[in-house]
Amino acid sequence: QAEAHADRVLAQYPGGGVLIANAPADANTQMVRDGQPAAARPAPARLLSAYEFKERFTVQEQAIIMTSPELAPLALHVLTAPNGVDVTDATAQQARTALAAAGWSTKRLDAIFEVPV
Repeated sequence: QAEAHADRVLAQYPGGGVLIANAPADANTQMVRDGQPAAARPAPARLLSAYEFKERFTVQEQAIIMTSPELAPLALHVLTAPNGVDVTDATAQQARTALAAAGWSTKRLDAIFEVPV
């Protein structure tokens, strides 16, 4: 099965390389190329529920966002994320940029978009 997958990958990406490891894919498994890590393992996403994220805003801030033609669509997109809100993903960063452009302070945005632990 692994060899068939490797053949498909190599057919799609000529000149590429495939590593077949006989180990379960767990947190300790890492892709290597030429003895070096192929890429740094991304940090796991820390998701907030839409409710938790919404609660980071004051009632006044929520009203400002939801009545702004520029901010409301982006806010709805962030808050309707199917698996929760990742404050580090591209959409959340777009929202942060839009709020900064609307004059929100960096200190306040840092608090809103703080990565949960």
